Amino acid sequence: MPSFGILETYYGEAQAPYEDRYRVVGTNIVRSARDFSVDVMLPSLARVFDKKTVFGDKLKHVIEPRVTYRYVTGVGDNYTRYIRFDENDLLTNTNELLLSVANRIYARRGNSVEEIFSWEVFQKRYFDTTFGGALVPEQRNVIGPSADLAAYAFLVGPRSTSPVASVMRVTPVNGLGFRWQTDYDPRFGAITDSSLAVDYRFASKYFVSAGHDMVHTDPAVTAAANQFRVRAGFGDPNHRGFNAASEAIYDVKQGAIQYTTSQVTYNTNCCGLSLQFHRYNIGSSLGARNDFRVAFQVANISTPLGNLKKQDRMF
Repeated sequence: MPSFGILETYYGEAQAPYEDRYRVVGTNIVRSARDFSVDVMLPSLARVFDKKTVFGDKLKHVIEPRVTYRYVTGVGDNYTRYIRFDENDLLTNTNELLLSVANRIYARRGNSVEEIFSWEVFQKRYFDTTFGGALVPEQRNVIGPSADLAAYAFLVGPRSTSPVASVMRVTPVNGLGFRWQTDYDPRFGAITDSSLAVDYRFASKYFVSAGHDMVHTDPAVTAAANQFRVRAGFGDPNHRGFNAASEAIYDVKQGAIQYTTSQVTYNTNCCGLSLQFHRYNIGSSLGARNDFRVAFQVANISTPLGNLKKQDRMF
C-alpha cells in the first residue's frame, strides 16, 4: 500500500541561536516537504486450538509481520529554525525502514471473541543517520522518526538502528489487564526503559492499579528513574452518586513519595461536582507544594466553573 504526500507549512515566526539558547525572531519561513511511504502487510499466519480452556471455548493464535519504508525530504537543516508547538513540527528528513511482528491470541467466550494476548516487537533501520542535518550530536534529540517509535528519546548522535521496542498486553480474564512496554538498546546490550502496569476492575465500579517505571539510559538523553505507582478507587465518569479515587507515586532514587492525588466526585442526572487534592514533592528547593482543585460540570456542555482541567481528572 503506497502513499505520497506534499506537506506545506508556513511559519510567521522562526527561532535563531542566541548565546546558549534559541530566541524567537520575526522571520517568516516556509517548510516544503515530500513524504513517500510503502506499507507492506505480509500474509498472516494463524492456527486455531479447538479445545476449551480457562481462557475460553477456543483459542486462535495469529502472527502478523509488517514492513514499512518511508522517505521524507525537503525539510533539510532548517529543522532547528522551526518553533516546536506540537508533533507536526518534529518532521525531519528521513530514509527509514520499519520492521515489526505482532503475536495475537484470541479467545472465543460464548458468542463473543476477545483478544486476550498481544505482543508487538518493532525496530527501525535508518539509512540517513543525520536526518538531513537535523540531528545535533552530544545532546538529547526528539524528532519525528524517533518519537513515533518509542516513548523515550534515544538519539544523542548518528545511529543506523533504533532500539527494539516491545509492547505486551495480556487480558486473561474480564476486568484484569497487564501491560508491559520496554525498549532494548543493542548499543547498551540491555533494556534501557521499562513501563509495567497491572489493572483490575471488579464489581463493575471498584478498581485498583499498580505500576513500575524504570529508565536506565544515557544521561544526556534522559535522567535515570525508578518509580512505583498505585491507584485505587470506585466509580467512573458516568456513575451517578459518589465516586472517589486516590493515587501515589513513590520514587526509589529520592526515597520519597513524589506525587499524591485524591479526588471525590458527585454526579447527578444533569451535573457533577469534583474536588481534588494534589501534592508535589519532587525534592526541589521550593519544598512540597499542595494544590486544591474544583470543577462544576454540566452534562453535554462543559465545565463552567472551576480550575480542575479535564486532563487532570481521575474521573
